Amino acid sequence: LYDNLRQSGDETTEVAYIIAVGCVYNNIIYAVEMTTRRTLPRPTSVVDERVLHEGWCVKESGTALFGQTNWRRRWFRLVQLGQSTYLRYYKSQKDKNPAGLFKLDVTYCTRQLENGEKSHPNCFAVGPLLDDGASRTYYISCSTLVDMQEWMTSIDAAIQGVPEQVQIRKDTIRNRSNKRPAARVCSTTTRVCSTTTAFLL
Repeated sequence: LYDNLRQSGDETTEVAYIIAVGCVYNNIIYAVEMTTRRTLPRPTSVVDERVLHEGWCVKESGTALFGQTNWRRRWFRLVQLGQSTYLRYYKSQKDKNPAGLFKLDVTYCTRQLENGEKSHPNCFAVGPLLDDGASRTYYISCSTLVDMQEWMTSIDAAIQGVPEQVQIRKDTIRNRSNKRPAARVCSTTTRVCSTTTAFLL
């Protein structure tokens, strides 16, 4: 058809034909692009970060001066990032970049410290199951016994690969601490009574 139009010498008809062919070509290209976009897999999105537990704690510094270590208040955040779990700590709750972090895996565990083991109360340790001399053990002090238990159960659940259990276990600890009545222990000799509260995991 194009050769016939050229032979006819009708330039107006020839230009109109070229424009029509160009429009058809553009429509074909557009249709192909749209089909390709629908069929190609979408790029993978950034791995979502899930905060499992967070709050203020006091951490023992890793540096010692004259055999004495410092304790610093830090904002701790237990984070699930894909299949990995990290414990981060920040100088401020609003900080975007952590002052430090370490990855938790099945080689780590938590341990409640015995009285007198550290100078701070409600203290627990997070470190390797076996002391290999290379991995650091972190000592963390909480404001209350319940806070310490929540941190320990949250970290243990994350290590065990069941992060969905973190909130359930925290709620269980909180409910038990609220519902359990104080047990009165009396001394028959001095007639002095003391109130103690038992927290059970």
